[in-house]
Amino acid sequence: MLIGAHVSIQGGLHEGAVRAAASKCECFQIFSRNQRQWIAPPLTDEQIKSYRKAWTKNGRLPVLIHDSYLNNLSSPDDNLRAKSCNALAEELKRAEALGVRWVVIHPGSHRGAGEKAGLAHCAKSLKWIFKQTLRLKSGILLETTAGQGNGIGHKLEHLAFLLEHVRNAKRLAICADTCHLFAAGYDLKSKRGADAFWNEFDSLIGLARLKAFHMNDSIGELGSRLDRHAFIGEGQIGKTAFRRLLRDERFAKLPGIMEIPRWDDELTRTVADIKKLRGKI
Repeated sequence: MLIGAHVSIQGGLHEGAVRAAASKCECFQIFSRNQRQWIAPPLTDEQIKSYRKAWTKNGRLPVLIHDSYLNNLSSPDDNLRAKSCNALAEELKRAEALGVRWVVIHPGSHRGAGEKAGLAHCAKSLKWIFKQTLRLKSGILLETTAGQGNGIGHKLEHLAFLLEHVRNAKRLAICADTCHLFAAGYDLKSKRGADAFWNEFDSLIGLARLKAFHMNDSIGELGSRLDRHAFIGEGQIGKTAFRRLLRDERFAKLPGIMEIPRWDDELTRTVADIKKLRGKI
C-alpha cells in the first residue's frame, strides 16, 4: 500500500503537493476549499496552474479530495439534499480542473427517516450528480462510516445497494476507512476477522471497486460506533493488524491516507515509521 496523509492547503492549493512531498508521502489527500462553508469561490486559472505545476514538480503523487462535511445526500430534507447535490457536483468540477481522479464523500445521514429512505435518497442524489457531470472523468468514492447516529454507509450492504442502483462503475467506488469499519463492528484486528471481512467485501462489492484507504486506528472498541481516529498503533486495532493490511499484495497500489494532523517534522517521522511497518514495496 502507498503511504500518505491528509495535508493542509494553507497558503494555497499548491502547498498540499509541496507538503506531501516534503514529508516523503507516496500519496496525499486535501480539501479543495473550506469544508465547513457552503459557498466557495470558483478556482482561478492561476490557482489551477499553480497546483498542477506543484503537483508535477513534486512527483505527481496520487491525490484524493475530501468533500465538505456539510453535504448530506441521504437527507429527507429536499432543500438540504438539493443544496448538497449542487455542492458535490461543483466539487467534482473542481477536481476535474485540478486533475484529481477521486472525491471522497460520506454518504450522509437519514436523520431519522430510516435506512431504507436514506439509501433511496442517496442513490437518487448520486444519479442526479452524475447526470449533471456526464463529461467529467473525476468520480466519487463512498467512504465507509462508523455507524454513529443516523449515518448511512456503516454496513457493506449499504454500499452494495448504492453501487448496484447507481450503476456507474467508472465513476463510483469505495474508500475503506479502517477506524470506521472497526467501530461499525467489522473485526480487522484478528487475522480470522480480517479474512472474513475481505471475503464478505469481495462477495458483496468486489475488491476491484476499492480504490483507496483511510488508514486510521480506532479510539473506540470493536462495534462501538465511535468515530474517533487514533494514529496507527495507538488505538484498539493495533500495529499487528495494520502491518498485515499494509503488506497485503491485493492493496499494493492503493493510496493509504492517514487523517490525524501531524505537521512538518512530526509528519515526516510518522510517514517514515509507517513505511517501516509496511516494509519495502
